[in-house]
Amino acid sequence: MTITVSNASTVEIRVAINQWGSDGSTDFYTIGISDNESWNRSDPKGFLMVVRQSGHANTTYFVKADDQITIREGTAELTTDPAKKLKPVVEFQS
Repeated sequence: MTITVSNASTVEIRVAINQWGSDGSTDFYTIGISDNESWNRSDPKGFLMVVRQSGHANTTYFVKADDQITIREGTAELTTDPAKKLKPVVEFQS
């Protein structure tokens, strides 16, 4: 299963997604404007995704292994259902 994050904001973003076990990286990846990045994740527990976006608080979201996510200015939504905004688990200023 794959989590895909698309950047629909006006600035580069940095995104990291945790893992269970030893498969996959938990490093932050830079996603350019209009670009996307994918993470191979398969655990049914779900994952924490941290988004760093200039001018906004660092935000942590709960995501599932097959989610497709679009990041806009200070928000995250499911790509397949843009009306469904993801609710932050944690927000903090860096």
